[in-house]
Amino acid sequence: MKELDYQLGFAEEDTITCGCLFGLGTRRTSEPLDCLIVALGMSNGHVVFFTENGTLLFFEQFSESDILWVSFEQTEDSQQLTVVACNDFFAVDPIALHSTLLKAKATIAKGEKTAEQLSKTLELDVDRLKPEKGAKDLRHVLFTGVHKQSVFEQYSTASIVSYNEAISSAAPPLYSMYLYTSDRVFSTFAWTTDADRKKIWSEAIKYGKSFVPHFGFRDMLGISSAPRKKIPIAQESHIVTTRGVLGDSRLAIEVALEAQRGLVAIVDHVARVVLIDVLNRQIIRIWKGYRDATVAWVTSVNNNQSALFLAIFAPRRALLEVWNVQSGVRVGAVHVDAAGVLLDGGAATVLCGSHSSLCERDAFFVDSQGKFCRLTVPFHLSMLRVTSQDQHDQILLSKFSSSSDINSFMPLFSSLRLQKSKRELLLMILPSVTDSSSLQSILDKIGKSDGGAGPLEDLLCLLRRLAGVFNRLAGFHRRETKPSDSFESHFNEQVQEVIQRHCLNGER
Repeated sequence: MKELDYQLGFAEEDTITCGCLFGLGTRRTSEPLDCLIVALGMSNGHVVFFTENGTLLFFEQFSESDILWVSFEQTEDSQQLTVVACNDFFAVDPIALHSTLLKAKATIAKGEKTAEQLSKTLELDVDRLKPEKGAKDLRHVLFTGVHKQSVFEQYSTASIVSYNEAISSAAPPLYSMYLYTSDRVFSTFAWTTDADRKKIWSEAIKYGKSFVPHFGFRDMLGISSAPRKKIPIAQESHIVTTRGVLGDSRLAIEVALEAQRGLVAIVDHVARVVLIDVLNRQIIRIWKGYRDATVAWVTSVNNNQSALFLAIFAPRRALLEVWNVQSGVRVGAVHVDAAGVLLDGGAATVLCGSHSSLCERDAFFVDSQGKFCRLTVPFHLSMLRVTSQDQHDQILLSKFSSSSDINSFMPLFSSLRLQKSKRELLLMILPSVTDSSSLQSILDKIGKSDGGAGPLEDLLCLLRRLAGVFNRLAGFHRRETKPSDSFESHFNEQVQEVIQRHCLNGER
């Protein structure tokens, strides 16, 4: 960090707050990638761009306060760098960013100028946006792509402006859509038109070999040797329309976007993982019981086919799960180091470069010892459905009877996939348990249910309570009688003998 402060002239108290990684497309035909770019958000409001070798290329100031989020998102027909401050966010045009970084890299390689000198003249084409609802204390802003509004949304927007507003267009306009979270609203979608600057990714590829950055016109024409630079922080922000506000009391802790398929996974502070369909702006799945969780996307590829899975790491349970997004079935679970970290490998995004139509996502788990493990999911698990899991469990349960050996219980219990099947097996084995020690041994081997709260966990809790009550009653029964507890008789031995004969034989 001291070296970074020396290169940029920052203060010692300035820190890195966020960052992202993406490739820089090249104009050469021999290779698709020029270098890797590391974009870092700083606590002083700057965003700094480095190469993978640590060469400083360019920096720009976007805010007076912390940069909260920097992300580079790529869809099928568009891409964008998004910079998030406290109350607004910035949409950086990919073509201008590509031209600036290429020019800076070439100039620095020739030794003509330094990154500090280039940052005083080179410009970025930036839109400063501010949502109309819940704009204060932004947390995350995700660019979800360029979409066409439906007819209902067009008339709804027109009605807000004026009830007599006329809509006349040969084709529906294109809108850039964002999903953002803040301290005021859980999640919201923001729309902004792309008509004023139709510079999408396909145009960048088409005209990539003839880029002429606009910041160089004045120098080329000899009008001025010191062109006035437009600074993003000095721009006026304009309000963007919001739709689909989910403004409950939850706070988004972590987000993971899969832009190609239009899905966003959000982890909130009340132990829930919410899956949102971006195109329809609907919550399609909710997983409960995952406090302090982290999520990452994983794809499995089979020739030209790919399947999408969601990995969820629950550190409080030391559990790493993989879920089939389409069917909502858990296809795998393993106990891991609770002090580990789940890392999203991201997508192979390239700024203004070609990319594969088959988008692959990787995820890695790093334990407390620094060991990296890549998550690999077999493709055939994408075809797993709840019905197939139920059939699998029913076949295994049919082979187990109440007369089966208790030792065969745990291997079969671990092979079952559904929580309800495990509960059914546990009820089947209970009649064959003859002593409390065997029951306690089974409960200890099962441990805490991986499925969280549910019928299986309720049954386990009930059995543990009953076993505790039984053991306490058995302890009272086995307790030795103290001499002080014995009955002290006031009769002599002859009288006691008469009383005993009377009680036993009925004699008088």
